[in-house]
Amino acid sequence: MSENISHVSVGSSMSLLQIIQHCQVVCDHMVTIVASMPDVAFRSRQLRLLRDCADICALTAQMLARYSHISKQMALICAHICERCGQECMKYPDPHSQHCARVCLHCASACRAYASGYANRFNQEDNIELIDYGKRPFVVNINQAVKQNNTFRTALWTGDHLQVTVMSIDVGDDIGLEVHPDVDQFLRIEEGQGLVQMGDRKDQLDFEAEVYDDYAIMVPAGTWHNLTNTGHKPLKLYTIYAPPEHPFGTVHKTKADAMATD
Repeated sequence: MSENISHVSVGSSMSLLQIIQHCQVVCDHMVTIVASMPDVAFRSRQLRLLRDCADICALTAQMLARYSHISKQMALICAHICERCGQECMKYPDPHSQHCARVCLHCASACRAYASGYANRFNQEDNIELIDYGKRPFVVNINQAVKQNNTFRTALWTGDHLQVTVMSIDVGDDIGLEVHPDVDQFLRIEEGQGLVQMGDRKDQLDFEAEVYDDYAIMVPAGTWHNLTNTGHKPLKLYTIYAPPEHPFGTVHKTKADAMATD
């Protein structure tokens, strides 16, 4: 992996993740190495910082990977811990410690560069225009699009064989009990919590599960289903229909609008 910080740029959004994940792996490996050294009793500070560094790198990588709104703050914390770990490892002349020091200090610099806005792809500030982009090639930060959406349903991409919609379910409300005879459906929760119910009959929903951020729901064709917001804020999600369920360009501002078109 390159040691050039300039490679952590807008044009290579995954390189920052790779740097952080590499630092985690190196620190985890170093914990095992240091624990087996004859002078381990004198390396308690190094051992503690190695564990802290590995843990914070793992958490920061998760925040970045899901475009969390606290990713910049996590990057700053990660930079601080990685720098301390790198400085501590630098005190020991063995090659493993010296290598770990370089990796940690490189990670610290990359995280600071990101947090200062040098590599700001993960936290896009511009709003996404929520329109139907099908059938053309399209790439989107789906987490940002879902959280930005305030309509009950908006079609984001409609093709010949698949459709993506973003949805926002009000507190205490639900999608509405429904069935799609010839359509498989995938739903993913990006924010909030809810209760999903499914069954072979409208009056027998014998499958229930609580869902939260990052949970995915698969609904087989012909299965009755409903999703209810059981939290204290709007339930934000996106859903994929295969084949498409709604007309191209569908926008239902409210649940009432959606029911009026059924």
